[in-house]
Amino acid sequence: MPDERVSYNFSIAKVLSILMVVIGHYFGSILWVPTTIALFVFAFSSGYFTSQKYNNNYSMRSFWKAKIFRLLPSLIIINIFLFVIFVYQQRSGIYSWQSIPAILGMSGILEWFHIQHITPYGAGLWFFTLLIIFYAVYPLLDKLNRQLVTATTFLIVLILMATYLHYHVNIGYSLWITAFAFYFGVYTGRYSIAINPLLLLVCMASILLAMLFLNIRLNVPEYNFFFILGASLATSYFLINGDMRSLPLRYLLGLSGCIIDIYFIHSYLFLHTSGYSPIFSFVFSTCVIIITSLILHSISVKLRCAFSNILTHSLVSL
Repeated sequence: MPDERVSYNFSIAKVLSILMVVIGHYFGSILWVPTTIALFVFAFSSGYFTSQKYNNNYSMRSFWKAKIFRLLPSLIIINIFLFVIFVYQQRSGIYSWQSIPAILGMSGILEWFHIQHITPYGAGLWFFTLLIIFYAVYPLLDKLNRQLVTATTFLIVLILMATYLHYHVNIGYSLWITAFAFYFGVYTGRYSIAINPLLLLVCMASILLAMLFLNIRLNVPEYNFFFILGASLATSYFLINGDMRSLPLRYLLGLSGCIIDIYFIHSYLFLHTSGYSPIFSFVFSTCVIIITSLILHSISVKLRCAFSNILTHSLVSL
């Protein structure tokens, strides 16, 4: 299991990442580079911690039970909240069949198969779809990851596939590099190596500066994929090897429990207040999103406890 330092680093990083995603979605494509790195960190952390927790000997029944028990209460509360908003706004498509996969976070599949998205549910939830797919195939990934040669070969195949798909199958967002990050996290969870964190920071800064130079001075954006991949790898390894506990970021831990709530609802709560600057509107929107997410999370926790009590009483009665 990862030590307290690594868990702390990723807890802070995931909060910063979801806030980066919110900023990126609010202000548009101008911030696509840090948003892509943030999504990579999310996927990497899911693969890394899953690999650390479920390594070789585990029951698939207990694995899925834990995932469903953790996600289902949040999905129920979030979607009830969104339903109230949609009814109030008189949104169309609420009762379409597309709402069923979208409510379950599988709207990414609708997009990838070019199925018309007429439901208000599921806006921008392709990452959650990837997460569910990752959980579904994790047993296979775990088996592939047990031998270094096989694991490394598969890792190389995946990065080659991600590169090819990035340049030949344009989805419109960072799907392929994010999908690769899940397995890279699984791989690193078993075969992590120690690297000087200062060297990683220098490497990350150098990569981003080189990318900036090529784009602004030379107008050569064709290699951005490789620069972003390099910066994402350096960031992920820094979170494993570095130590962020001395930074004044501990207050962000209060948001670590409601990341999924922020992710699901943030695009529906963007407010553009007339007569005020975009920065003010963004800050106000973010405050509304965070407060709402904290409330939804607290309700989800109570629902999860209720499920646990019901299950416990059922087992006792048996």
